[in-house]
Amino acid sequence: MKSKYKLITILGAFSLLLTACNFTTGDNSSNAPSKIKNPKKYTVMWKNEDGILLEVDDKVLEGTIPTYDGPTPAKKSDVQHDYVFDGWNQEVKAVDGDIEYFAKYKEETRKYIITWKNYDGTVLKTDQVPYGETPIYTGEEPTKEQTTQRTYTFDKWSPDISAVEDNKDYIASFKDEPRKYKVTWKNEDGSVIKVDDVPYGTVPTYEGDEPHKDSTPQLNYKFKSWTPLLNPVTGDAEYTATYTSEDRKYTITWKNYDGSVLEVDDDAKYGDLPKYNGATPKRNKGQGFEYTFSGWTPSVLFVTKDTEYVATYSTKPTFCFTLWDYEMEEGASASELQGAPWINSNIKWQLNKIKKPSLKDDFYASVNYETIKNGDATPFDECEYLVSDAFEKIDNGTANTTNSGVLYASYSKMVNGDYTSVKNQIDNLDVTSYVSSKEIFKGTSPFAYLLPLDNGYELAYNDGYHTGAYNYSSLWFYGNAGYSQYLSFGKSIVNDLSSVLNLGFSANDVNTIASIEGTTATAIGNADTTLTTYTVSKIPWPQMKSALLDLGLQAGDTIKMQNCYKNCFNYLYNSYLKNNAAGLADVVKARIGFNNRFILGAQKYRQLNNHIVQTGFFDNESGITYGSDEQLAKNLAKLCFSILNEQAYIELEGDELIKDDISNLIDDILEGYMELADSSWLGTQTKNRMKSKLSHMGYASCYSDGFKSFPKLEFVDLTNTSIHDIYDAYNNAHLQTIKNKTADLTGYWDDMHSYTVNAYYSPGENIFVILNAIVKGLMGETIEEKYGMIGAVIGHEITHAFDSTGSQFDEYGNYNNWWSNADKSTFNKKVNNMVSFYNKIHLKKDLTVDGSNVNGEATADMGGIRVMLKLAEKIEDFDYQEFFKAYARVWCRDPISMNEVASRAEDTHPFNYLRTNVTVAQFDEFIEAFDIQPGDGMYIPAEERIAIW
Repeated sequence: MKSKYKLITILGAFSLLLTACNFTTGDNSSNAPSKIKNPKKYTVMWKNEDGILLEVDDKVLEGTIPTYDGPTPAKKSDVQHDYVFDGWNQEVKAVDGDIEYFAKYKEETRKYIITWKNYDGTVLKTDQVPYGETPIYTGEEPTKEQTTQRTYTFDKWSPDISAVEDNKDYIASFKDEPRKYKVTWKNEDGSVIKVDDVPYGTVPTYEGDEPHKDSTPQLNYKFKSWTPLLNPVTGDAEYTATYTSEDRKYTITWKNYDGSVLEVDDDAKYGDLPKYNGATPKRNKGQGFEYTFSGWTPSVLFVTKDTEYVATYSTKPTFCFTLWDYEMEEGASASELQGAPWINSNIKWQLNKIKKPSLKDDFYASVNYETIKNGDATPFDECEYLVSDAFEKIDNGTANTTNSGVLYASYSKMVNGDYTSVKNQIDNLDVTSYVSSKEIFKGTSPFAYLLPLDNGYELAYNDGYHTGAYNYSSLWFYGNAGYSQYLSFGKSIVNDLSSVLNLGFSANDVNTIASIEGTTATAIGNADTTLTTYTVSKIPWPQMKSALLDLGLQAGDTIKMQNCYKNCFNYLYNSYLKNNAAGLADVVKARIGFNNRFILGAQKYRQLNNHIVQTGFFDNESGITYGSDEQLAKNLAKLCFSILNEQAYIELEGDELIKDDISNLIDDILEGYMELADSSWLGTQTKNRMKSKLSHMGYASCYSDGFKSFPKLEFVDLTNTSIHDIYDAYNNAHLQTIKNKTADLTGYWDDMHSYTVNAYYSPGENIFVILNAIVKGLMGETIEEKYGMIGAVIGHEITHAFDSTGSQFDEYGNYNNWWSNADKSTFNKKVNNMVSFYNKIHLKKDLTVDGSNVNGEATADMGGIRVMLKLAEKIEDFDYQEFFKAYARVWCRDPISMNEVASRAEDTHPFNYLRTNVTVAQFDEFIEAFDIQPGDGMYIPAEERIAIW
């Protein structure tokens, strides 16, 4: 029972007491308190929903609002629901009678704990999921770590997931299967053929196209097996294809002059020297000629491809001229010999059998008649004379040039030979020290040469044919001749060296040296020109690194090397340098001897080089001619000291004014060609590319200034200085000159120098070179002569950029079609017209010009004239007759013999009388200058003219 009722009673009594104390006698006013009635009391009962009594308040005064003071009513959850107290069944209000209140509840769906566990009991996630709902796992997919043999993939939850009825655990279960590993099938070169996923413990099997290795010219390859042996898979594995090889066979066809087949050899092995086994080819006697078999064309070389050889014959004329009537023996007319439509005055004695032709009928013969009959030197003769005069002074030591004494002493010592110092070097050789010092890069080195590039240096294996700065011939030629062929060649050379220098090699030494030479030759013969780039500090051969640093290069300098040379260094280093210094020393001795063959003197050189010529590897090594010992020594000195000769020649013949004049002329001609392009038949696209090629075209004029920086070689006593010491100092000085500099090759190449009477265009570089020696003899005395001679030659070389070959290369020297289809079609038609025109010209009876052979040079001739005529338009009162005569004089030559006509016909350059007459007759300026009319020998109707540009 609550105390609330008692408190009200006490307060009521206390109130009565207070009233009595305040009563005033006689006061009967209305404010006096009235008498309070005794209030009613009621019972309030608080019950749960099910009627169970929770609390009773049994003396609640009427008008009082009851309150429930007990614990919060609760209703027991069932499986599906939880119940939350939600007040009483009616509003609680002031008591006015006994009353019962019943608790009421809000119903909520009951949630259960769902626990997700991995296979090992690890809790992955817990969720509270309402009754009746199906739980969904939203965590990361369960995993089970794979083993070496098995791999596991999540499969499902156990037990199966169902609607929630209670707290529940789900356990992850997994599928397992054998673990798979990568099996990589590679070709021999490391390229990936196929990749398989193979289960653990399974022996892999290759299923694919049979591996293939490209044939080389020398060998065919057939797949053999995989290496290593196939084993059950226990991890990732790689297998590499291996091959067997067999000699590649080629077909050699021997034909007679008329194309008939004489013999077919269809099993010629690569590297063999083919041999014709049939009867000696024959050609029946023709009218005015007898034929004698003289050999095969092309020259018979070692087998490297299917080849046809055609029998060639020497001819012996059986006729003679009579004066003026041109009748010959056996009734043949002169026209059958002299060619049509002009006299071939390049044939010996023709000029002596004729009167001077008219310029209108045979322009070349007329100009040639004046030149040759009067005994005047031709312009090219003049070029050669100027070079000969210069070297006469240089060779005799009378030229006042920087190194004239050295050059004179060099060739003087080469007459009789001076090889004592070479022998001393060989006898005292310390190969380990030798290959780790800068000696390795000198001209007598058996190993290496260094060439500076724009960004670093090129490092290459010295092939044994080092003949002076920038004059190297690669052993790829010998490598292509076949390993066995080179072994034989190497043995012969080593034997000859041993004999000449008393090296004392044993038979075993000879075999070892030849084997090394053959191996390195084959490596170079593979011609893998892919570059590997190192810094000096990263060079993998310690001795080479030491030598480069000794030379003065820095550790961070860039070195580039073709892979074929890298293979040579690897072979020598791994096979000999690391563990067989004695064997390598024999090789070095042989290489030193061979590299010094040029400086052993004329007699020793003949003795050593005799075998080289006989083997067919060299017809005439490096252009050395066999004259007197003195002349041979001069040629050897020129070969060995190419840059010093270059230096001396330019000091004597180099003229800065002429060089500037020629450079300005070249610029004018290039600009003239720009104008020709603008006015040409080309479409806009091709025209712009032609002009771009012209603007990117580089040129070298006359000679390089690089000779000025070459140091002076000084010796206290040249008389007692050996030729080897001179050569060694020369190469060492050159190495110091090129150190940390880009190579300037302008003016000296493998077979051309500023003293070479020549010029050329290189389509792969888009550059042309006009050499000093040809400039000096073709300058002329007037502007007309200058334009008709050296100008036409320069224009000729530039036109090669747009002939049938050069037109296939773009402005950057890339083999790339830069023509529109329409322009290319027009160009080809013009070329075909030129070929057809030349094909109709008879050089002599039964021999016509091969137009397809000469069209490139013929195009260049016409282009050279065309561009010079373009420049001539800008010169007032230009004498076109003098211009064309000067051009004709360039090609004047001493006549050749009748027997040479057929062989000269194979040249890509037309006969001189044709490159004059055919060329000039294409131009209106020529027709007008000499008033050429129909019926004249030089007249070609406009519609039949064939000029391409």
